[in-house]
Amino acid sequence: MRIWPTIFLLLGAWVLPAVAQDVPEAQRQRFEALLPAQKLGARVRAVDRAIGVIPVVVVVMDEASFIDAISNWTASHRYPVLLDDGTPRAREGIARFVAAFQPVGVVRWQAEAEARPRREAIERAILRSWGVELAEGQTAMPELIARWRELGAPPPGVVVTGEQHAAWTAALALATARMQPIVWLSAPGGINQTIESADADAFCKALEDSLTALGLQWRGLGDEIDAVTLCMNAPARVVGPIHGTTALTDRVGRHGSAAREAPRWAWCGHIFGGESQAALSAMASIFLSAGSAWLFDSYPSDPPWSAYALAPAGDVYRQLGLGVTINAPRAQGVDHFLRLAGEPIEAGLVALNTKGRLAEFHLSPGRASARDVPILSSPAAAYIVHSFSAQSPGVRTSVAGAWLDRGVFAYIGSVDEPGLQSFLPQVTFAARLGSLYPFGAAGREDGMLDNRKLAVFGDPLWMLDPQGPRRLAEMPPLEGVDSFESLASLAIDAGDLGEGAWLLRMAGRRELVVDLALATLRDEPARVDETLAEASIHALFEAGQRRAVAAMFARLPTERRSDPAIEDLAWHALRPLLSDRETAATMARLLSAHVRAQRLADDARELSAALAASGLRGEAATILRDALGRVRSAQERNQLEAALAGLGG
Repeated sequence: MRIWPTIFLLLGAWVLPAVAQDVPEAQRQRFEALLPAQKLGARVRAVDRAIGVIPVVVVVMDEASFIDAISNWTASHRYPVLLDDGTPRAREGIARFVAAFQPVGVVRWQAEAEARPRREAIERAILRSWGVELAEGQTAMPELIARWRELGAPPPGVVVTGEQHAAWTAALALATARMQPIVWLSAPGGINQTIESADADAFCKALEDSLTALGLQWRGLGDEIDAVTLCMNAPARVVGPIHGTTALTDRVGRHGSAAREAPRWAWCGHIFGGESQAALSAMASIFLSAGSAWLFDSYPSDPPWSAYALAPAGDVYRQLGLGVTINAPRAQGVDHFLRLAGEPIEAGLVALNTKGRLAEFHLSPGRASARDVPILSSPAAAYIVHSFSAQSPGVRTSVAGAWLDRGVFAYIGSVDEPGLQSFLPQVTFAARLGSLYPFGAAGREDGMLDNRKLAVFGDPLWMLDPQGPRRLAEMPPLEGVDSFESLASLAIDAGDLGEGAWLLRMAGRRELVVDLALATLRDEPARVDETLAEASIHALFEAGQRRAVAAMFARLPTERRSDPAIEDLAWHALRPLLSDRETAATMARLLSAHVRAQRLADDARELSAALAASGLRGEAATILRDALGRVRSAQERNQLEAALAGLGG
């Protein structure tokens, strides 16, 4: 069955390349009038609209099951597949995805597949999904490309990964869903390291040679291959003698050398991290759009800052049907930002205008740390106008790292100081997302001041599509699935409240997790172990149960309380209680072991003030003196000494 005739009906005015012979001439002409990025977006959206989605989340616990579950996708249906590796981070990620996807069910499944080498297993899964059988002597990628062309859907992009890279999970999902071949390459270094421009050139040359060998059309925008997704732990930054520090995702997809201005042939995105996190990033891109936007603007209202105002962007998002929460610039100081961070953000799109560096952003007035980034209750795409935010994206206490750690699956930000004019104004970015631009192209404008420093993390082909795909009234074609709610009931009946809470959390039953946690705290506090505490603390925060958050935080072991995700959540949740005379001393004592290095003076002064207001001036002074022993700057020392002097100490 050819795909495109159905696609033309679904897209209405937007049409796809003239590979289907029954396309009316008017639609052909309309397509040809689109810009290359819009043509690419039209192709991606067409496939998304043509393939129905089964609204059931399949959770697996091992590599073979992940591969086999995706191999059961077809040209008519697909469903999300997430990997539970047993860690709290992976499980919270699953819960966040489920909250946004709103499935009719969440199930656990395990394959009975024979073990194969990873590359072979991945390629066989894609072949099976698209109904391709290899004859003797044939290889996977050329046959897949031929199959997709036969369907009238030449590949819009290519996925690059290596067998040793944990982000292979994203490569498999995006190759299968987006009809993209995989190119198997290795890359030196890690995500927070740098790659020399000569090595980046060699990597790009190997990629381009691979595309040529596969017979793909890739040399110009508007042909077949207009996107590259790196699914590997490669360095985010390129360093060279001509352009200094630039983004690898800008270099990939350009002709020639990193040392010269070179024309673009593709837009690039980069997925890194562990298997479960990479899978989550890919599934969010494939199955989620955005129903709402959260915008924060700290820029002045005078030029050149006014060109980046978020209010016009908010108007565009409203016209696209999104709910918009916007924080205008006049009152956007650090105190206001911290109040906002005291509540979870439920939005599929985040946009910020801030000044600053790797781990801090300046507000009007004051400074905030990356540790102040809010907690997301659903996955989101983010466009961050801010210098250096993506310099070390794998560091969880950097600006980009914090947003990625808290649920952002697609991120545009800078790896260096690019100059304000290197960023597209927020209203332009919003308008592009609303006019068929894929994410990776929407935030990049070649020829701007130093656009080479902007990096794209996540799938560059994610689309803002409020309508979303067709939902099917079917179950995944998998035998032996178990409902998470049934598994939760069994765990609770067996006395394992912690595992039961986790299963309910991942099933999207936040209210049941909250009820279980509160009831156990009230009636059987001795049964609240560290597993139940960790499984419920995010749900309690989302429900506004701040005192219960404190109770669960106190029950976690020291190493878990010090994890940035948990430690920052505790500060967000408990900060309002520091100004409550009834709870101030208790909360300050609980947080006193968690004066964070990145907010040393601010944390210590907040706790000291709460204790002093409770009449505990001695304890207040002790916190300040302890912080003085850890200072890293003269500014921090001056702030702490002034606070101590104010206590009379």
